[in-house]
Amino acid sequence: MSFKDDFLRNADEIQLTKIIFPGKVFDNNDPKNLGRLRVLPDQDVSYSKITESIPGWNETVDAWTNRDPILFLPLLPFYLYQTPLVGEYVHILYYDKNYKDGNRFYIQGPFSDPRYLVKEDFNSAQQQLSTGNQYKQTDNITNYTGSAGIFPKPGDNSFLGRGSTDIVLKPETVLIRAGKTNTSNLKIGVAPERNQFRSFIQLSNFTKTLTEDEIEVISKFDYTLIDSKKILIWNVDNLENNSDQFNGSIGIYNVIPNSSPLVNTQNFKLGTIKELTIGTNYQGPIEEFVFKNKSINDIQNLTNQIIQSLFTGKVEIPGYTINSSKNFESSQVFPFVVTPSKISYEKGGSFTGNTENPVSRSIRKNYKTLFDGIQVNYDENVKGFFIVSSNQSGQAVIGPTYGIIQEENASLLYSQNPTTYGVMGADKLYFLTHKTTGAPKGEVELLSDTLYGLEPENFIGKGRIESKTYSVVRGDELIELLRKIVSYIKGHVHPISTQAPVPVASGNGQTTTEIDEILANAEITILNQNIRIN
Repeated sequence: MSFKDDFLRNADEIQLTKIIFPGKVFDNNDPKNLGRLRVLPDQDVSYSKITESIPGWNETVDAWTNRDPILFLPLLPFYLYQTPLVGEYVHILYYDKNYKDGNRFYIQGPFSDPRYLVKEDFNSAQQQLSTGNQYKQTDNITNYTGSAGIFPKPGDNSFLGRGSTDIVLKPETVLIRAGKTNTSNLKIGVAPERNQFRSFIQLSNFTKTLTEDEIEVISKFDYTLIDSKKILIWNVDNLENNSDQFNGSIGIYNVIPNSSPLVNTQNFKLGTIKELTIGTNYQGPIEEFVFKNKSINDIQNLTNQIIQSLFTGKVEIPGYTINSSKNFESSQVFPFVVTPSKISYEKGGSFTGNTENPVSRSIRKNYKTLFDGIQVNYDENVKGFFIVSSNQSGQAVIGPTYGIIQEENASLLYSQNPTTYGVMGADKLYFLTHKTTGAPKGEVELLSDTLYGLEPENFIGKGRIESKTYSVVRGDELIELLRKIVSYIKGHVHPISTQAPVPVASGNGQTTTEIDEILANAEITILNQNIRIN
C-alpha cells in the first residue's frame, strides 16, 4: 500500500471516530441572551470564506438566525449560564457530523492554568490537549504555597467567576467570595496574591461543637512581649558619596498590630526591616522629613531631634513642619523602633562585597559613621538601631521590659452536637431594606438601575447610601455605658436640693467624668461605622 493510500485511510478513520471538534469563539453577543455563540469551526477558513458560501447571505439580517452557518447552541442547560469570551477555545459537537448545517452545540474548552480565568486565548488553551506539545507548559500553581485557598481544592465543588469571585461548596460549608485575589496580578510565573480583606458569606455546619474549658492562669517572670507602635526609619539614598553631601529621608510609620511576630519588642532585630513590608506590617509615613545635600553630622542631629521628640512628646524639629502632634504623644509612641531602611541596611549594614573597591569602602564608612551617631538621650551604648520601650523619668528603657506576665490557658472541648454558623465579612457591610420609611436622613434609593448590582457611585456622594445609613451599635459597649449611667443615677446626691448633683455617686463611686469620657468616644467604641443599616 502506498503512503498516499495509507494517509487517506487514516484520515477516513479519524473522520469516522472523531466526535468533538475544536472551535474558536467569533462572537458571543447573543441578541436573545440565551448563551449562544458564533464559532469558527475551521481555523484554516476565514469568516468571510464561510459566509460567501451561503447564497444571498446578509450579515445584518442572517447573523444569529437559522441561516447562520457558525451559530452554536450551549450544551449546558440555560440554568447554568456560562458564556465563553471571544477568542477562547470551545469544544463543538454535531447531532450528525455528516450534516454540519444541522443542530450544532458547544461546551467551554479546557483551561491550561487557573491564572487564565479572566480569559485564555485559543492557542494556549490547548496545552493539556494532544495538540499542546507545540506550546510551552506553564509552571505548577501548587509551587506557590502562599497562594493556597484562592482556587478550589480537589474534592470541593465550585462555580468560578471571571474575576475574583466564586462560590465554593465544601462538604459542610458554602462559601461565597468576592475580592479573593488581585486579578491584575494573575500572570504565569507569578504567585497569585491572597486578599485577606475579601468580602464573603460563609454558611457552615460544623459537625462538632467546640467550647472552652476552665481557664488556667499561669504567672511567670519573663519579657513582656508587645508589638511596637511606631517605626522610625532613617534612609540615605547616596551612601557612596565622598563629599559629605547626602540625600534621603527620615520617616515615622505606624506598626500594623498583630501583623507579624517579628514586630514585637523581643523579635525586632537589626535587619528585621528587610522581612517586613509596608502596607502589610507597617503603614505611612505619618511624618516624613526629607533632606538634601546634608552632611552626616546634620543627618545625625536631625534624626536625634526626631527621636527625642518621640521620646519626650515635645516636638522640637527646627526647619520642618509636622502633620500632627498626636503622632508624638506617648500613648501612641511606645514602644518604638529606630532602624535603618531596607536599602540603607542592605547597602551598608549587611555589606559583604569587595572591601578593596573604593565605592564599597565609602558606602561602608559612611553607613557606620552615620549609624554610630544616631542615639537616644546620647547613650553611647545605643547606636543606629534600638527599641525604646518607655520613658522612665527621662531615661530610655531599651529593648523589651522584664517583669511578671500572666498567661491564660484554656483547653478546648468537643461535643458531638453539630452547630451551624453564618458569617458575613467585608471592609464595609450594609444591611438595607426597601421597606424602610420615615428615616431622618431620608430613604435609601435601591430601585433605580441597581438590579444587576450596586456600583461605588451608589454608595458615595450626597444623597447616596453612605450618607443615608446609620452605624450599627456594639451592644456590649452600650450596655456597659447604660449600667454606669444607672449606677450614677441610683447613687447620685445633691449638696442641696437646688444645686447640681455631686459628680461622684455615693456608695458605688461612679463618676460623671468617666461617663463623659465614654460618651466622647462613643462614635468609635459604641458605634461600628463600617456596619450600616437604613
